[in-house]
Amino acid sequence: MLQKEDAIQLEITDEMIDEALTHALQMSFLDNLRNRAPFVQFDSKLRGYLGEIAMKKLILESGVSIVSVDSSDGSGEDIDMCIENDYINNIRLEIKTSCIPDI
Repeated sequence: MLQKEDAIQLEITDEMIDEALTHALQMSFLDNLRNRAPFVQFDSKLRGYLGEIAMKKLILESGVSIVSVDSSDGSGEDIDMCIENDYINNIRLEIKTSCIPDI
């Protein structure tokens, strides 16, 4: 079982924040899980993109290749990223970085 001590802290740079902000401002957003205020929707979207950017950097620095990003398998399943290296083949990842509780 994972413990709090197993967590790692991802480095976030100003450039990553700029990239996430630019992407968040350009993309439309369907809030299909619950009714949230527009600023909460945007905050969630921005943090989601920032988390994905930081995770991609960590994965690439670890010697793992990113095969695809933001894809679907045709069944409607959202696949944030597929990764592989010499030991793993086409592992699908759903990255949960932007989840916040309802108020």
